This record gives sequence, structure tokens and C-alpha cells, in this order.
Amino acid sequence: MAGRDCGGCDWQIEGRHEGFEKPRWSYVPSIGISNLIEVQGFASLWDGDLLVASLLGETLHRLRLDGDRVIYDEPIRIGDRIRDISQLADGRIMLWTDSGKLVLLEADLAPSPTQKSLKTLPLDVQEIVADCAVCHDLNPGAPRPGRISLWGVKDRAKAAQAGATYSDALKAQGGHWSQAALDHFLKSPETAIPGTSMPYEGISDDAVRGQIVDYLSKLKYQDR
Repeated sequence: MAGRDCGGCDWQIEGRHEGFEKPRWSYVPSIGISNLIEVQGFASLWDGDLLVASLLGETLHRLRLDGDRVIYDEPIRIGDRIRDISQLADGRIMLWTDSGKLVLLEADLAPSPTQKSLKTLPLDVQEIVADCAVCHDLNPGAPRPGRISLWGVKDRAKAAQAGATYSDALKAQGGHWSQAALDHFLKSPETAIPGTSMPYEGISDDAVRGQIVDYLSKLKYQDR
């Protein structure tokens, strides 16, 4: 792991690392790394990842590894300079900030409202939604890299997610994902949007498709 002091580097030799082992990942410009740990015993989705504490960015970075290669870096905004990071015996993660705060992170393992809602549906519908979750995010929050979120998809403008990769066909179609548009697309993506990059044959069963459209329509914040 490496950062870069932007004010003191010689650009002619920058990145050569003669006489030293080259970093697996480098932040340019530097984020002010104060410490890093490997997560174990926290949550299955995080175990084995690296957590990098940042002074400059007031951010905790979660790095996913594939062997010795970093495949993505997820910044988690903390809002304070992180001076140190450690993991407690009970698995919780503790951050010590420059303002003297101790911030404790713990995994929320309770089923999400999305998961609870899904469990009320027939098994065949659950299996189709599980297939959707391979390529899409179903929960609120920023989608994972390379994924299009289905949270709040109903009535959202088509091809509207910032940073997502959409087919030219979808971007050219315009309009919104109304309940009828969702139903038409899920019945046959290629028929609904010729040239779509969605590799899915569709759902011919009207009743099953209707339940999935209804489920997708409920993926939003509810009025209290």
C-alpha cells in the first residue's frame, strides 16, 4: 500500500520503486494513510477485506482483494480524520479520530426490509429475484461497482443511474419505468428494447411476472 507526497516527488523517477517492492495499490494523490487492518470475524461480506484509515480524506476505505490484487476500493465517509483503526475481540471495528472520538462499527446482521418482503413470496418468484441480484443491487444506498440498482426503479427515468453503463438502445428509448414498462420489459427484454444488453429471455408467466413487478415497485422508502 502506498500514497504519494505530491509536493516532494521527482516526476522523473516516480513509480519506479528501484530497490523496493512495488505497491499492490497506490493512492495518487495521497489520502494520508494512517493504518490498515485485515478484517476477520466481522461479517462474511467483509471478512478478508482490508480497511485503510485516511487522515486527509476523513474516509475509511474498504479494499477487496483477489489474491494479491486489489479489485475495488469502496470509500466510506466518516467525516473526521482517522488516526488509527483496530478490531476488537468481539469483531467490532474501532476508529480513533483526530477530534478524540472513538467510533465503533458493528455488522447489522438483521434481515433487511427487502429480504423480509422477499420471504413472503412464492419460492419460484424468490429464485427469479435471486437471479436478478447477481447483477443488480436491491437495497438502498450506493450500488456496488458495475451494478445497476433496482432500489427505487419504479417511476425512475430509464438509463438514469449516475455512473452506470447502459446500452445505446435503452438510452435512446427514454421514458420512465412505470409498472407497465417494467412488465413489458420483463416479459421479453429484447422485444421491449431491441438491442438491449440485458441477457435474459424474459418471464412468460403473467402471474409470476406480476408478482415480481409488484415486488420491484415496493423497493423504495415507505411513508411513515
